[in-house]
Formats: sequence, C-alpha cells, structure tokens
Amino acid sequence: MEKLYLGIDGGGTKTLAVLVDNKGNLIDFKKTGPTNIMECGKKKFLKNLNEISVILKKIDKDTVKSCFGMSAIGEYRGLEYRLKKLIQSQLGIIPNLLVNDVVIAWAGGSLGRDGVHAVCGTGSIIYGKHKEKDVRVGGWGPLIGDEGSGFYIGIETLREVTKQLDGRAPKTFLTELIFKEMKFESKYDLLEWIKNLGKNFRHEIASISYLTSKASSVGDNSSKFILEKAAKELSLSVLSAIRLLKFDPNPVITYSGGIIENIPVFYKYFFNYIRQKIPTADIRAVKFWPVFGALILLKEEVDANFLQNLKNSEETIKKELKKGE
Repeated sequence: MEKLYLGIDGGGTKTLAVLVDNKGNLIDFKKTGPTNIMECGKKKFLKNLNEISVILKKIDKDTVKSCFGMSAIGEYRGLEYRLKKLIQSQLGIIPNLLVNDVVIAWAGGSLGRDGVHAVCGTGSIIYGKHKEKDVRVGGWGPLIGDEGSGFYIGIETLREVTKQLDGRAPKTFLTELIFKEMKFESKYDLLEWIKNLGKNFRHEIASISYLTSKASSVGDNSSKFILEKAAKELSLSVLSAIRLLKFDPNPVITYSGGIIENIPVFYKYFFNYIRQKIPTADIRAVKFWPVFGALILLKEEVDANFLQNLKNSEETIKKELKKGE
C-alpha cells in the first residue's frame, strides 16, 4: 500500500498540517491555532491538534508517516514523550519524527542537505547540520536569549525610548512615532502598557519592531543602530554554528522569519556582516515553507519530481489560504 506523508509545523501563533502522497501531490491540508504547549497550555493544544484530525479521517492511518516540527522541543525535559502521547490520543498516530520547528525550517531551506538555517521572527534560533553532526545555537528564550529577533528589537527600542525620555539620549523621531502609534500621551501610559503585558508579552513587544523599521526607513539613526545591532547578534549566532560544525569555506546559509524577510535594512546588515567574515558564504532564502521541510525529512529519496510536486502543493495551499483571508 502506498505511503502517505504528513507534515506538521506547530508554532506559537498557528499550526499548518499538510498531507501528500508518495509523489508529493497534495491530498489535504489544515490550518489551525497554536500548538506550542508551553505557551498555549494543554487544553488549547489538544483542541487545535484535534482540528487537524479531519484530514486523517478517510485514510488508513497505518499508511501514514509523519513528522511534527513543534516549538519547545528540546527545551524541556520529558516534553517529547509527553507530546507523543498527546498526539497519539488525538490523531491516532505516533510521530515518526518529532523535532523542534527550526529543524523543519532548515530542511525547507537546504532540502535536507548540509547547511545552517537562521529563524528570526518573534524569537530567534539557529540550526545547522554538516555530515553527521548537528548543532543548535540560541533558542534560550526571551529573558536571556532571542538575540536579533523581533522581541530583541522591541526591547532595545523601548530601552532607547526610555533613555530619550530621561534625557540620557537625544530625542529622535523614534520616540515620537512610538507615542503616536501606540497612543501614549505621557511616560505613565508607557509604564502602564508595560505593567499590563500578559501571557503574550513576547508577541506584543516584538510587534514594536515594525515601528523601529518604520522610523529607520525615514532616516532615524537610533532605529538604524538598533537594527544593525540586532542583525549583528543574529550573524554571530550563525557564525558560531558554522564554526562548531567545521564547515568548508562556502557554507550554505538559509533564513526565514518575519524580521529577516520583511525588514530590508535588517537583512542588508545581516548579509554584509556574514560576508565580511565569510566572503564565499552562500546566503539564500528558504525554498519551501517549514511544513514542507517536514515532508522532505520523511522521504528517504528526494528527487526533482517530488520537489516540484511539493512546490505545486505549496502554491495550491497559498491560494486557498488567501481566499479565506
């Protein structure tokens, strides 16, 4: 009986499940809410996971090979065992692969070949593989990590704003923009906003990075400095992974995430800093969404036809998701 392949990209804001046949042709897909159990909690995790079960209802589950790329894997003792049990209870399958979502992002960028991948969105993390060795750099969370991420940029921006309000740094357009866009009338409004941050504080603070980018685009030097500093921090993490893996002179570096993809000046700083250190580095955007990286990891032999069918599947899903917006 022909094998079917199920890929899951489970993150802190949304989850995407894709089911394809042995040739990579799309059978079905489902988009649902977050499945980072450490952030959304067990109840919401089970609810969102259960919504995925609809794409498995009319098939023989014994034919399904699955790869789950999920936030928080490898960060908490015993979490993998716990998640496998919960997945089995909701979907009736045991994952063939259960990895951190950065691993499937890497596979979507490098097609499962040697390389280093940088995720830079709300948080940041680096994953790389060379020959038989793999490493993870970063991923230490918002309190002591997330270097170069949207959260990092948001925190650095708020710090700069408080310096400007205190007179410890000259006032620039950045503070004016933050106050205008966030409807602050005084420093007390800023203090109240900070005190009222809830469980989603990472996402709320990371959203400020959009304003940092906006200020930078009109020439605000304090914003440019923050973005340059953030890009350098991310670059240092990538360079660390390359060094640990003992790569040859021209490593492949791929990237994904809202910050590095949507803030051109951030990418420019990142690209230039890497190239200063490794002039022959091959820096490129990912070829596939992370969920398709999960499917690539499952396939023992990945040929051009399989990849083309995955690309067609991705385009179909993009169109369907756009209809629902």
